[in-house]
Order: sequence, then C-alpha cells, then structure tokens
Amino acid sequence: IVTGGIADDAVSEEHLDATALTGNAALAETPADTDEVLISDGGTLKRIDFSYIKSLAGTQIVYAERTGGNQTLSDNTWTKVEYNSDNYDPDSNWDTTNDRYIAPSAGRYYFTATAYLWGKLQNVHAQFYLNGSNLSDTYHIINFNTSDTTHECSVRSNGILNLSASDYVEFYAKSDVHSGSVTIDQIGTQFLAFRLD
Repeated sequence: IVTGGIADDAVSEEHLDATALTGNAALAETPADTDEVLISDGGTLKRIDFSYIKSLAGTQIVYAERTGGNQTLSDNTWTKVEYNSDNYDPDSNWDTTNDRYIAPSAGRYYFTATAYLWGKLQNVHAQFYLNGSNLSDTYHIINFNTSDTTHECSVRSNGILNLSASDYVEFYAKSDVHSGSVTIDQIGTQFLAFRLD
C-alpha cells in the first residue's frame, strides 16, 4: 500500500483477503481471559477481553466425597458433613481443610450433596449452609417413626444459589436417634457443585 493509497476509515471488505486470517498461526486452545477480539459496538470498533464473552456455564466444577473412614453424627445436633477428598476440582474451589466450596467469582451455582447414614434413626435432616448460616429452602427430612431399629438411608439437598466471590457453601445433617449415634458412611457421601452462568 502506497502512502495515501487508502484513506483513513476506508479499510473495507474489498481491501481484505481471507489470508489475513489463514496466513496467521491458529490458536489451538481456549483463549486466555486476557486475549482480545475485535467487535463492532454500534458501528464503533472496540477490542474486548475474551473473559467478557466466554460462557461460564458448567465451569468451576467440584466433585468431592468422603474418604478415609466414617464420620459420627451426634444426636439432634447440626453437624457439617466432612467431604475430605476433592476427586475433581480443576480450579481448586474446594477447601479440604474446612470441607466447603468457595465461589471463585459472582454467579449462579448449582449444588447437590448426599450423605449415606445408618443407625437407630427416628429421622434425619439436611440442608446447605451459606457463609455459616442455614438455607432453609434447601431443607430435607426423612422420617422413620419406628421402634429401636437400625435404618440405612441417604439424605440429600439441592439448590441453585446466587453467590458472590469468596462465598462458601457447606452441607449439614442432623438426626434424632432412638439410641447410640448415627454413622455417616464414607461410601455414598458426595458433594457436587458447578456454575450455571
């Protein structure tokens, strides 16, 4: 292009060829959050970081479970279920020390948690806690109302939560017993979380 060959603001499709793209190296991976693309914002060209346009649905996933032995659930006491093994946690959002999910950024998240229990149960309750406070709309209860008999059950809660960055979510259970204590078994005790948007 010679000086003055194309006027300012006059680069259009007739001046471009596909080799402007095909002649350059391909990015063979998901763009980094700070990679930039060019867009038209109401006719004005602007650059934008990829982080603003990528989909976050299905990301920031955690799958944790209990390993290394069972946990005792005291009678009629809300007790945090200890998921001490993060089997899948690519973004390191699970706190294995405190048995909780920590939101890396603001958004809507889906949670489901299960605890497999056995003992001489009258009933068992479960719910999520957000930042140390119970979420009553995730409350779940199983009633047996039977004699002094050993029962086995899985108690579960589900929820869609609007979280801010650094919010944390835990799963708690409580049981009334005929006698003795209740065991949370390491088998069948799992916690799953992922971002919706």
